Amino acid sequence: MMYHFIINPEAGEKISDQVIEIVEEYAKEHPTFNYKIALTQHVKHGTQLAKEIRSPGDVLVSVGGDGSTFDLLNGLQPGVQLAIIPAGTGNDFVRMIGIPKDYSLKQIIVETIEGKTATIDCGLANGYRYINSLNVGLDVTVLLEYDTMRERRPWSAQLIYIMAALKVLMRYETFKLDLEIDGQKGPSDLILATMMNGKYYGGGFMPTPKASLQDGSLDICYVERLPFLKVLQLFAKYRFGKHVGNKGVHVKPFDKVVITSKTPLHFGCDGEIHQDTRIEVSIEKDAITLLVPHVSSLN
Repeated sequence: MMYHFIINPEAGEKISDQVIEIVEEYAKEHPTFNYKIALTQHVKHGTQLAKEIRSPGDVLVSVGGDGSTFDLLNGLQPGVQLAIIPAGTGNDFVRMIGIPKDYSLKQIIVETIEGKTATIDCGLANGYRYINSLNVGLDVTVLLEYDTMRERRPWSAQLIYIMAALKVLMRYETFKLDLEIDGQKGPSDLILATMMNGKYYGGGFMPTPKASLQDGSLDICYVERLPFLKVLQLFAKYRFGKHVGNKGVHVKPFDKVVITSKTPLHFGCDGEIHQDTRIEVSIEKDAITLLVPHVSSLN
């Protein structure tokens, strides 16, 4: 078995040096541990590197944020396992793995290497795999604003995301589209729609509180057009998953969602922005073998 560490050097301050040092130290203490390390050099380089790893049983280790994992997932070959070392800004997917907040980077790496495997689902959208979330509407506008703001402001990812969301809310707009959920037509005037495999996004927002990576379905949360003041009130609830049951808010599991728009529509897969006039979302059940620490709640 070979562990292939694919590191995004832009994901965190000096994180690549720290990871390399920890892995090399572990290898010295465990002579049978086989590993390789590669640093991504450009956009989508992770996907290219992942496609080159084809030996069944090998472990592809993503070191970076949610976007880095998205790139590797879309190059992951059959029989290759996936592991995730959090080194990004949001790391929402890691919340679902259940790694304790007080774990050091060394603890995460060592316990992942020595961990257990869990089989999880993933989402499919227009040829892309996604492991956590797909968003359209206000959420994507917030992501675009967030990317702009984080380049200029050295604040926490969570604070920047909240500020980006508030800024976008002040411009308040709705989105005209055709929504079909498991063959049933939905409303056409929406504020947002998010299709989740995991439970969290945006640095801890919880649109689908009952979502699970292992339940064989995705969950959708969509919000119809509401008066502006109602949207502001809903925002605080949305942060903590308390929005479910409010007027205009719909949350439920699904197998297939189709969204069409007369004009190209931005959509985000695990934070990576794409654009199309038709978005078809479905689930790939038991698609990924994930290596996680034994402390993880996944089974």
